[in-house]
This record gives sequence, structure tokens and C-alpha cells, in this order.
Amino acid sequence: MRLPHAPAAALAIAILLPIGPRAIVVTPTPRDVERALKLAQEREQRRADFHKPYIIKPDHPLVEQVDVVTEYRRYVLTTEEQLRMGNWLFAQSVKDAQEKLKPFRERLTLTTRLRFHPHNVLIGVPPYEIAIGNPDLAPLDLTRTPIYALISGRRGDTNAPLIGATLEAVFNAATIGQAPRPMILTLERKAEASILIDFGRLE
Repeated sequence: MRLPHAPAAALAIAILLPIGPRAIVVTPTPRDVERALKLAQEREQRRADFHKPYIIKPDHPLVEQVDVVTEYRRYVLTTEEQLRMGNWLFAQSVKDAQEKLKPFRERLTLTTRLRFHPHNVLIGVPPYEIAIGNPDLAPLDLTRTPIYALISGRRGDTNAPLIGATLEAVFNAATIGQAPRPMILTLERKAEASILIDFGRLE
């Protein structure tokens, strides 16, 4: 898929993640998994500091947030979730964690939350596309999920307005590389936003 080049006047921004040197762990070893399990048991501030660079909140009218989930980070997120559910034994078993995350091996996910104009007349999520540029890389899978506001509660009002959407794009982590590359959001081949992510600074 050939991505369109965003014109200077397009609503596009570039953000470089400001954190220290790291590198995407394409295939986590048992030691990497153990490290992720321990991180998930750290204090809240330590975990928040870890997650912060992966969550981008650009100053953009359409793109509210981009959440980068590498396989290593998914181990941390999954373990945190298991701990909230009271499953403390999960954090002690590298084997159980590997088995649970088997479907996500060597996968990197970009979850982009869009916000639509409050007076939009959309009845469904437009066919937005997400890709990575330089060179062009299409996702293995893309899921679009609508976000609706609450119904007003007024008599006869049964329609919940569409206020946004979540786009979840899944990529082969091995094809991402360890350098800055733009995530490009397009609609009908027109660039709507371009966000530069330094993948070499994420785990």
C-alpha cells in the first residue's frame, strides 16, 4: 500500500518520544518476561513512569491519544490486570504468562483514539486507515470500534451520538525496526495526521 504524503497544510503533527535509550524486544526471553512480571508488581509511580512514554496525547483536533503496546509492555499490562483481579500467582509464573500471551507473540499494537466534532452527523465510523511510513508498512489487522455518548435521557431520545472511535492496528514487531517512523492516519487516501514514534526508545 502506497501511503499519501501529508501536505504542509494538513492537520498533521510529529511527536518524538522523549525517553532514554531502549529497544523493542521483538521476541521476549524468559528473563525479559520475568523482568516484566516484576515491574508489574512495583509501586504505582514506578509503573506509571514506565507506561508514560508509550501513551501519546497529541495536540490534534482528531487524534486524542495513541497507545503503543509492544509485546514486552503487554506482559506488564496483563500482569497488572491479573493482580487487580487478585490472581497473585500469575505474577510468579513465567510459563503461565507466556501461554496467556501466545496470540500476541512478535506483535506490536497501535491503539488510536479519535474524537469527532460534537455536531457531526456520522452514523458509523469512517474508513480511517492506519499505517507506518518510511518505508510504507500496512498493519496485519485493523479493527475500528465506535465510541458513543450516553443517551440524554429525554423522552423519545433513543439515539446515542457517535463521539469518536478506537482504531487498533496490529503489526509484525520484527518489521518495525528500531528507528523513528511516522504513524500515518488516512481517510480515503488523504493524510489526516502523522505522528512520529521513536520505536528504538521503547521496549
